[in-house]
Amino acid sequence: MKKSSNFIHRSIQIYWVIINGVILAPLRLAAQDAGSSHVGDKGIGDLFKYKDINQFVSGLIGLALQIGVPIAAIMIMYSGFMFVTAQGNSTKIEEAKKMFFYTVIGAAILLGAFVIRDVIEGTVKSLGPK
Repeated sequence: MKKSSNFIHRSIQIYWVIINGVILAPLRLAAQDAGSSHVGDKGIGDLFKYKDINQFVSGLIGLALQIGVPIAAIMIMYSGFMFVTAQGNSTKIEEAKKMFFYTVIGAAILLGAFVIRDVIEGTVKSLGPK
């Protein structure tokens, strides 16, 4: 019992280091840049800076990626934690598999939106005036 408790404690420490390094440190760096007033800075509150719909959609998808990718990373780590803590219990392993599968599908949709936006933007530009 003591060995299992140490393993779980160590796993939580490792996940905290990963989350702190991957999620929290970049957020702190982004917060430091939030006060800058350079032309062209992209912020969440400045939605009227876009000149056309292409820039707006690019900004919106960029924002979705900035929020969604860290969430997907956390969910993948959590599903791995669920695999580890399942300890052979088939129902918990199935739950962990479902969570991992749906997280990967969601991340693929999120990244696919960026690719689809590029394809549509390229098509619209090619059809427009030259």
